[in-house]
Amino acid sequence: MKYIFLTLSLIFAFSFGFTQNSITVHLKNGTSLIGSGTLKRKFVKVKTSKDAKAKKIKLEEIDSINYSKKGKSTVFYFFKNDENDLVPYLQLVADGKMNLYRYSMLVSTGYGAYESSSYYLKRDTESTVITLGGGTVWDNFKKDSAQYFKDCPELVNNISESKKGFAKKDIERIVEFYNSECH
Repeated sequence: MKYIFLTLSLIFAFSFGFTQNSITVHLKNGTSLIGSGTLKRKFVKVKTSKDAKAKKIKLEEIDSINYSKKGKSTVFYFFKNDENDLVPYLQLVADGKMNLYRYSMLVSTGYGAYESSSYYLKRDTESTVITLGGGTVWDNFKKDSAQYFKDCPELVNNISESKKGFAKKDIERIVEFYNSECH
């Protein structure tokens, strides 16, 4: 049973990188490539025609990707964070004055695999994404969010009253509140 689960986990994990799918890559220089392709950790491979050689594109050159696999379409965005590191393959979760993006990955352990997600925020006026609370450091969430959302005192108050208000797990609700109630 353990080997069957491990085998299925490996097939799922590697299928992300080895399957050819419909893809449109929008580059930072304003051009786009349309064809079939694969998503890799450090680059994307795109074939623009059946006879063409696959072209490797570094993630740093990509603005966004429209990716279709088995009829399901996903758009991935690529931004730098406040430390100037590239944060690739972000999916838009909430759109507005404040955008919420999610980065998901499959984490494999000795006991199985699970999906882990990190959330990133970006205002329309900003060029970089941030994560509140330092990613996994939950203690800094209230302090970081008070600074980031200082333009909306009502939201800061709701977050500081964690028993009655918002907590880090409510990030989608926080962004919805910001987009509808804050000016």
